[in-house]
Amino acid sequence: MHKNVYLSGSILTSGERRKLERLNTIMEAHFLTTHLPHRDIETQSVDSKSRDEMFKFAVKAIEECDMFVAVINNDLNLSNTCWEIGYAYAHKKPIFCLHEGEFNINQWGQLMLMNSSVVCHNVEELTEQLNLTLQK
Repeated sequence: MHKNVYLSGSILTSGERRKLERLNTIMEAHFLTTHLPHRDIETQSVDSKSRDEMFKFAVKAIEECDMFVAVINNDLNLSNTCWEIGYAYAHKKPIFCLHEGEFNINQWGQLMLMNSSVVCHNVEELTEQLNLTLQK
C-alpha cells in the first residue's frame, strides 16, 4: 500500500534541511512518497506571486497527504509548521511529531500538540509509529 507523507519542519538552516532530508530517505525506504516543501516548491523567490503559489502548493499537498510528520525540535515558535499541523488536524490526517529537542513537551503549554498528534522522541520511535499506522 502506497502512502503520501507531508514532511514539515524548520528549513532555516542547512542542518534543519538535512534532518528533513534524512527523514525523507527513511520514509522512502518504507515505500512512502513524501512532500518536502523546500524540495518540491520550485521557486525560491519571495515576491507576493511566488508566496501565493507556495502557499497554495503546500495547502494542496497537505489536503492530499495520507499522513503528516512534523519535526518540532527545541522550538515551538515555528509558525509555518504549527499552521501546517493545525491544517492537517482540521483535515483529519494522522499527525506524528518528532521531538528530539530539549524543551519539555509534556508541559501544559503543549496540550494542543500532545492531544492532536503522536509525539515521538527519536527516529526509531517515529518509524515504529508510522509502521503501525501503515498496518491498519
